[in-house]
Amino acid sequence: DKLQNEFSEDHPVFQVCTSQELPSNPRIIPVYYSGSSALEKLLIHAKECGCRTAGVLSFFPIEPPMTERAEQFLHLAAGAGFPTSEAFYFKVNQESDVGTQLDRILKGTLPDFLFINHTEQTIAFYEAAFRNGIRIGKDIKVAGIATGLTFQGLIPSYTYVRVPMFESGKFIIEALAKNPELNSLPVLDAPLI
Repeated sequence: DKLQNEFSEDHPVFQVCTSQELPSNPRIIPVYYSGSSALEKLLIHAKECGCRTAGVLSFFPIEPPMTERAEQFLHLAAGAGFPTSEAFYFKVNQESDVGTQLDRILKGTLPDFLFINHTEQTIAFYEAAFRNGIRIGKDIKVAGIATGLTFQGLIPSYTYVRVPMFESGKFIIEALAKNPELNSLPVLDAPLI
């Protein structure tokens, strides 16, 4: 943050954001991808896969925008016809034994489709599913939002909406080449992988 703030004094600085967040420094130019569109893509995919219920898995303590995203997912899921309830909003405390908490969740009633709200915990979820005999893709379908590097080598492969980091960088460079005084960019699309 300190380096970004210093650099933004004399140069354009960009930060990839979702529509719910803003850069902390008003001189930093936000580059948005549509967070609600990304969540809607996951729900359309869940319907196409025959899922009837949807839930979300969040890890705490986390920053408020991630909490908002989990709640937005449940709201959009309800609007898309998925019965959702507080019972399908799973919360794991990262300051306690994550594996034990995931084991407890996986032994209970699960939705057909689970949005994993935090990329960095996907591998822990896969490991817990394996320990508990849960077949990802068969017993439960899981998906998330990320750049995708975290998911390389996961079996079965992970469904996710890819945050368009490379495309954002390319778009910024092309836009700056046309207009060095650039101070905003349109919202970018995030593809389903």
